[in-house]
Amino acid sequence: MRPTELGGLLLAHAVVVTTVVDEFEALLAGEASGLTVGFMGEAAGTLTSRLLDGARRASGREIRLRRFDFDDPSCGLLTGASDLAVVWPWCGRR
Repeated sequence: MRPTELGGLLLAHAVVVTTVVDEFEALLAGEASGLTVGFMGEAAGTLTSRLLDGARRASGREIRLRRFDFDDPSCGLLTGASDLAVVWPWCGRR
């Protein structure tokens, strides 16, 4: 038996997704203090919260959301206060 063309495409993506999730879990498992994710305003919406909840459950590690204001548009990345951040995209407009 063979998957359909669509099934084959979905399978290829599923392999990539599961590999990335496994790598994410391994990285997070090695970090004793957990992970801090910075965000500004409403940039970390419902989808971000659901993704982080899943990462918490899968890894068993603490994942913190930390809100920043316009005083730090990097959401803690430049100062090291955040490990990663959800930021508004810059469109090249001033």
